[in-house]
Amino acid sequence: MRTWKRTLVMLAAAALTAGASAETMRWNFNSWAETKDWFFVDAADGAWKQGMWTTFDGMLIKSDDKVSAFALFGEEAWDNYTIEAKMRLDSGNENAAVGLVFRADFLWIDEFVCYAVCLRSALKGDSILFSRLRVSEKGGVSSRSILIDPFEDEFKIAPGEWFVMRVLVNGNNVLLFIDNKPQAYFSAKHIWDNESYLPNGGVGFYSRRAKMRVDYAEVSIGGDPLSVQPNGRLAAQWAQLKRG
Repeated sequence: MRTWKRTLVMLAAAALTAGASAETMRWNFNSWAETKDWFFVDAADGAWKQGMWTTFDGMLIKSDDKVSAFALFGEEAWDNYTIEAKMRLDSGNENAAVGLVFRADFLWIDEFVCYAVCLRSALKGDSILFSRLRVSEKGGVSSRSILIDPFEDEFKIAPGEWFVMRVLVNGNNVLLFIDNKPQAYFSAKHIWDNESYLPNGGVGFYSRRAKMRVDYAEVSIGGDPLSVQPNGRLAAQWAQLKRG
């Protein structure tokens, strides 16, 4: 079953990529100036600031594993997009996690809501962490999370090892790739039925009590990354995959 699903996802993604028209932006972190339009949040002490984020040797680095922190960028009006980054978890306790943020939307000047797909240092090859996060300058971080089974049973990460994470977001649907392999597909809207789903928002990184570093970040805006034309065999298979 997993092989069948993975094949369909790869076919669908290939078909979409070929026909998509998107604007692509990339950050290589050669200097701190590249992040001049970013927003950095140290969510531990009630004071939003750059905190432990810095750039060094062509990388964005979070240098403290005692607190949770965010690096956000993009526009709140963004809806459908792909975000990709090469990153690694350097250190952290058994609850440490690093990952990508999407649909980041500010409710007030001192509060925002977002989603994050993360990999944990304690990952045992059977789960990916998906969270809805509410972050307040005064109240810290509150979250609701679930674990999602990856397509590959043997999939895992280890501190100090680089991996490429790519998240395709279209409407309610999210498709996760790790090192160019599809690892999870889910509909975010139906996970928490009593929560309104965020239809748009910026992107970024989330580090939960972990040191991390990012080699590059790339975002493609526009196109239709998770849909196909409503005719043809591939479209029917993709619809069946989404129902499954």
